[in-house]
Amino acid sequence: MSQALNYIQLSDGPVATEERGHLSRLAGRHAGMLEEAFEDPELYTVYGLYRDDRLVGVAIVSTIVVLKKVEIECLNFDANVVWLEATIDFLRYMEEALDPEKYSSLVYVYNRSLHVEDSKSLVETLSQTGWHAPKLLLTRYVIELSKLQLPWDDNPRTLPGGIEFFPWTELTREERKKIDKGLEQGLFTRDVYPYHEKEGPELINSVGLRHEGNVVGWMATSRYDDDTICYGSLYLHRNYRALGLAPALMQEAIRLHRGSDVPYAMWEINPEQVDDRWQGLVSEVFIPQSVWSHEILCVWKKL
Repeated sequence: MSQALNYIQLSDGPVATEERGHLSRLAGRHAGMLEEAFEDPELYTVYGLYRDDRLVGVAIVSTIVVLKKVEIECLNFDANVVWLEATIDFLRYMEEALDPEKYSSLVYVYNRSLHVEDSKSLVETLSQTGWHAPKLLLTRYVIELSKLQLPWDDNPRTLPGGIEFFPWTELTREERKKIDKGLEQGLFTRDVYPYHEKEGPELINSVGLRHEGNVVGWMATSRYDDDTICYGSLYLHRNYRALGLAPALMQEAIRLHRGSDVPYAMWEINPEQVDDRWQGLVSEVFIPQSVWSHEILCVWKKL
């Protein structure tokens, strides 16, 4: 490779404040993951990518010991680094560095939409050395909130008697414990769990439903970046799914969002875990109005 990058593991030792700031800028929306890595190196391993002793990239890697799997969750470079060459170089470095007796697979998660043509070349190159074909994990659609038109704007949804909205700031400690227990019992999957991200739900517009004192549903949003709120965790208890409450939850969350200064909204579709009603809502209402979309894929190799 022409770029001759060097890789240094950083999460085990002290990192200078200036360099840590540069790492954070390189990590972008993964900056929170970077901070977690420095707080607890067992969660993630951070690599600094250097050229001529200058920091030009960052990689954040997680290890799932039970599955013997290593996953590259963030691999970002300065603009003057050739993405395709640098990516292949780092993947080869990781292959050589991992002990096949301790780990059985290496996974790389990436945003195809940022490197459309290079992504094709990446897949072609990796396939020649035993990497499996890419798998779609997630598609994200972003909409400019001020231009969003909803079919129910002129006909607001009303809730059945006894069911009421509440802002997530009013969730009680006991209700939080019940939600955590519901996750443990398998009542819902982790992708709709409101606390699946360390930062927790976005309090500007995350909203829940109560009926007779019980939390029976929620639209838990999260902050994707400073300008964007992500709508990704819609849940209704099975006894309430036939009441048409999903659009009402969405409408209330969007109403609260419109009262803020955050200009963009983002919807996510997971092809394996998505609920049919949620996919229909996103496909019919939000995708046609999106200003851009991102496809998140992964490739993997057996070690």
